[in-house]
Amino acid sequence: MFGTKFARSAVLAASLASAATIITPLSASAETGSSARETGFGSSIRVTAGIASPANCARITGKRNGAPGGRAVHRDAKPVTIIVAMSGGQCGKRSLHYTFQTSAGGKSLIQLFFVSTSGKLLKNEKISIATAY
Repeated sequence: MFGTKFARSAVLAASLASAATIITPLSASAETGSSARETGFGSSIRVTAGIASPANCARITGKRNGAPGGRAVHRDAKPVTIIVAMSGGQCGKRSLHYTFQTSAGGKSLIQLFFVSTSGKLLKNEKISIATAY
């Protein structure tokens, strides 16, 4: 009898844990700190793009609207390319963050393409747009 109660408790705990995983919002990526939120002013979206530094002394040098050549874009996403420059030195690896505003253009996702200055894709991330408070 004790084994049956324990088994039911374990199944219930596993079910709750998987439900919590499913409910976690996509608007904020726990890995990088990337997020997208309506500002409440028209169609303006505030995006914070985050990536773990792929090399020592890496830095984000800018962004451009659109996807890098040859990359697929989700049909409900606005593509944005973030350019990451690598430089020598012993600065150490860290998280890189870049905040900007954009217009969603009626889309429900922001698709971030992190690329090096040579055009190599470092990361592709889709973030849902959270509504304003």
